[in-house]
Amino acid sequence: MTQIGFPVNANFFELRLDVISFDFEGLTYQRVSAEPAVIDRNFVGDAIQLIISELPTGSGVCFAMARIAFYHEVHGERYLLSGDGAFGVEILGIRE
Repeated sequence: MTQIGFPVNANFFELRLDVISFDFEGLTYQRVSAEPAVIDRNFVGDAIQLIISELPTGSGVCFAMARIAFYHEVHGERYLLSGDGAFGVEILGIRE
């Protein structure tokens, strides 16, 4: 996967997709998440699919957001890397 630059110590990354409905007046929220995709450094595919089966119910503003986090694996344990672009969040859309 040439479009994703892996940090030096990263073995894989996790990609998440969440939709959050936040009621700013009542200070309540609901979140729906797709099953996260865990992608190895040697992944050769050209697409990753994350599916949200339903949107959150209730009133409020809906935010669709993606999160990427890079991990290093040591003796079967995953450790989230920090710094140097090892973590990111992107707002994909907002609906009122």
